This record gives sequence, structure tokens and C-alpha cells, in this order.
Amino acid sequence: MNDITAEIAPAYSTHQQLEPWQRLSRNVSNEGVLSSIICVVAGTGLLGIPYALSRSGWIGCFFLIFNACISQYTGVLIIRCLYLYPDSPRLDGFPEIGLATFGKCGQIIAFVFSHLLLLGTPIVYFILASGNIQDLLNLAGMSFSFKLCTWLVSVLVGLPFLMARHMRDVTWMSLIGTLASVLLLLVVTVATFHDFPTEAHHTISNPRQIPLAMSTFTFAYCGNVIYPHIEGSMKEPRHWPKVMLVATIIVALMYSLVGFSGYMVYGDGAQNPIFLNLSQVPAQMAANLLVTIHVLLTSPLYLFVFTVRIESWLGLAMPMPEIAWARPTAVVEKRKTSSPAMYLPRLPVMEEVDETDTEPIAKNKSTIQAAYWLMVQRMTWFFQWLGSHIVLARMLLRSLEICVCALVAMLIPDFSKVMTLVGTVAAEALLFILPCIFFIKQTLTSPSPSTANLFEVALCTLIALFGFVCIIFGTIDTFTLLFV
Repeated sequence: MNDITAEIAPAYSTHQQLEPWQRLSRNVSNEGVLSSIICVVAGTGLLGIPYALSRSGWIGCFFLIFNACISQYTGVLIIRCLYLYPDSPRLDGFPEIGLATFGKCGQIIAFVFSHLLLLGTPIVYFILASGNIQDLLNLAGMSFSFKLCTWLVSVLVGLPFLMARHMRDVTWMSLIGTLASVLLLLVVTVATFHDFPTEAHHTISNPRQIPLAMSTFTFAYCGNVIYPHIEGSMKEPRHWPKVMLVATIIVALMYSLVGFSGYMVYGDGAQNPIFLNLSQVPAQMAANLLVTIHVLLTSPLYLFVFTVRIESWLGLAMPMPEIAWARPTAVVEKRKTSSPAMYLPRLPVMEEVDETDTEPIAKNKSTIQAAYWLMVQRMTWFFQWLGSHIVLARMLLRSLEICVCALVAMLIPDFSKVMTLVGTVAAEALLFILPCIFFIKQTLTSPSPSTANLFEVALCTLIALFGFVCIIFGTIDTFTLLFV
């Protein structure tokens, strides 16, 4: 049992054995983990907080701090859930915790919500970066369409994403992303106070808009889906709660400063992103550039976490020879025989078809049927060929993921609406509901839960119920905003 298991993970009985996951290479310092958390959480959240306060009114400041507290608690809670069984390997993330607690159904639900956020966040970033680049080029006298800028963003994000082999290949960008977030905070705050005073209208409370504001707050704080991968790279994982607490305090202070100053100066007219309100063109350009740098550096991190499990399932995972540890023989053999072609149905007719002779098929089937089976066979040959060219298959898969992000960004180029949608559907489930439900199930199924754990069960129940209410009302308001 490792150190963090003994320190923060409660003792659970081993009622089932899970497939061992790859042993982690823990080589990142606490400072590096801190910068990674800030880079993942802060950034675009800074831009949406004043707008969220303009929807909810001043009472939104309470919900902003409330979300920070919940983020801190569930960020530690989800790591505790990774060490479900003391004598079993560490779980890998939300889908594995769902499998261990609720079986296959729990795994599917956790996979859907976690990967929805992992793919939805880069889409939000693509929209923001494409609009920013378009504005910067227009100010420079060059006219480019939003679609062209989106493909440019795809190239800039795709290059480091395609070359990434392991988690550490993308975490180095977190330091630059964190620096960009701090500079963005300074630029926006100083430029906002420069516009003071203004004749802005403020509201104490707007209950009808609180669910939409909560969606933005939740999206701004939600990094839970990345935390298992960040914690897995720590040299000293027992310090995770302390590092998480420091990161949450720093992010909460950043959000509070930008949110308070932005809503104070611009009131109900605050926009998302907030730099659209800045009256000084140099400050607006600087904020635009810093945000673009941040999202270009953060997107590969989300996409890498999104794709690593899919590649593992398809047998395309990158080997890690530097780790002196091997899987059980059965697992190794399964990986050797895995290829994308194994996920296609193998029908008897495929073995009877000759690539150069389609006459036997034409005699017994119509021309359309013959063409269909020939296409299926050729696709199978193609995937079998990809199975023997792992690097090429992995690059094609990642290129497809980049194209999906770009196409969705071009179809729905409204940053604020997409950000609210992702925050409502995925972020609130991952921040409020799933960590709490997992912990409740683990505690109630343990042989002798302690009084402290039972108190946490009550607390987690309240948090999960609050999350369900936010999702219901937030989803209704979000789809009304999108389609009405």
C-alpha cells in the first residue's frame, strides 16, 4: 500500500478484483502540480465571472465562494475514491471508480460525463481562440473568416497534441499557461478600474438567472476530471489535499477580484468574455492575446486525457519502456492482439469475397449488396493495416478528434452559450454529483463505516441534491437560451 492510501484513503473491503492499471511515473513536484491545477482551472473562468454576476446579481458572490468550497472538497474526495481498495492498484479516473462502485452502468455514466467535459472544454477554447485571433488579425489590417481562424487554431493545438506521448509531454505547458492567467488577471483588473466610475446598474439578487450563473461558476472551477491524472504524477501524493487547498484559494481570489471589479464597473452590461467591455484598445488586445495563449496551451492537456483511454481500448496506447513493471501475461497478450479492426463485425461473407473478383457476389446478391460487402471488407483490411501501424493510427485518431472540435466550434460559434451548456450538463455532474455518489456508495458498502464517514455521507447527500437541482433548472434555461 502506498503512502497516500494510508494517509487519506479509508479502509474498504476488497469485494472484487479490478484489472491493474499501468503503474504511474511520479516525477512532478508540488510546485509543478500547483501550476498545473491553476492552469487547468483558471483562465477562461476569469472571463465569464463578471457576466455570471450580471445575471445573478451581487448574491452571485456567495455562490462563487460556495463553488470554491465544493471544488476543494470534491477535488480531494475524488482522489480518495481512487484508492478504493487498500490491497488493489490505484484506480485511474471517473470511469474506473464508477465500475468499482456501480458496475458497468456506473462506468458508462462516468465515462460519458467525464469525456463530455474533456471534449467540450477544448471546443469552448476553440471558439474563444478563433474569435480572438480573428479580432487580432482584423486590428492588424488582415481580414480572415472565423472558419479559417478555427482551422488555424486546430493546427496550433494539434501539433503538440499529435506529438504528445505521455502526460509529462503536455504538462510543461502549464507553467506558461499559469503565467498567462496571472498576467490576464492584472491586465483585466487594471483596465477595469481605469474605466471606473461608470453609470452601471446593479442588482442585489435575480433568482431566475441563478442557475445560469451557477453553470458558469461550476465550469470555472471544474477540474475534477483532470485531477486523477495530475495527482498520479506527483512525487509526494500525500500532499495532494494541501496543494489542492492552496490552488483553490489562489483561483478563488483571482475570480473574486475580476468578478467584483468587472461587475462593479460594468454592472448588468458585463459581457462574456469581459475584455469586450474594456474601453482601452491596447488593454483589450493584451487580454485577447493572453487568453489565446492560455487556451492554446491548455487544450492539448484536455485532449490528451480525453484520448488516452480511447487509445488504450483500441490497442493504440503508447508503450512506456522506462517503467520497470509489467502487466499480467493475459493483459499483455490482449494488448498484442488488439487492433482497431477487432471492433468491426466479422461476417462469413467477408471471407468468401475476393477483392479482384466480385462476380460470385453479383450472382447471388444485388449490385448494391455486392458493393456494400466489398466496402465492409476493404474497411476491415484498412483497419487491420492500421493495427500494424500504431503510430499512424494514433495520429489519425487524434486528428479526427481535433477536426470534431473545429467543426462543432464552427457550427456553434457562440462562446458564452457553449460555455454555459458544457458547465450545466457536464461540469455540474462532475463537481457536485458523481464524486459524492461514489463516496456514499463506498462508505455504505464498507463493513464498519466510522461516525466521521457517516457525517460525510450526509454532507455528500446534500451536495449531490443541490447539484441535481442546478442541473435540472440550468439545463432548461440553457436550452431555452440556445434554441428560443
